[in-house]
Parts: sequence; structure tokens; C-alpha cells
Amino acid sequence: MNQRDKMRELYMQLHGNKDLIIDAYAKAESEGEVQRKRNMKKYGPKAYAKLLFSDGLRKHWILK
Repeated sequence: MNQRDKMRELYMQLHGNKDLIIDAYAKAESEGEVQRKRNMKKYGPKAYAKLLFSDGLRKHWILK
């Protein structure tokens, strides 16, 4: 599953609860359920989940 699809799925399942979504996404990434193509800035799973969640809200792709 790609990153955006996973984030959208969690957003719907967890009713937009930011903290639960970030924790669930970080866990999914740690378990290999979703992978990043690159990690040039060496963000950990939770830090990256926060950035991805914010990006989804800012650019409105999380609600599609």
C-alpha cells in the first residue's frame, strides 16, 4: 500500500484523531506494511507520520 492510501485509510478508521493516526501509521511503517521510497532526512517513523498527516490536511489529499 502506498503512503497516502495508508494515511487515508487510517484517517477514516480513526475518525481523524491525529494522535491515533500518527501512532498507527508509524507502527505500520515499522512493520513494513508501508514503505518510503527514500529517507534523505533520516526521519523516524513517528516524525514522518506527523509530516505526512500535516501534508495531507494542508493539500487536502487525505480527504479524497
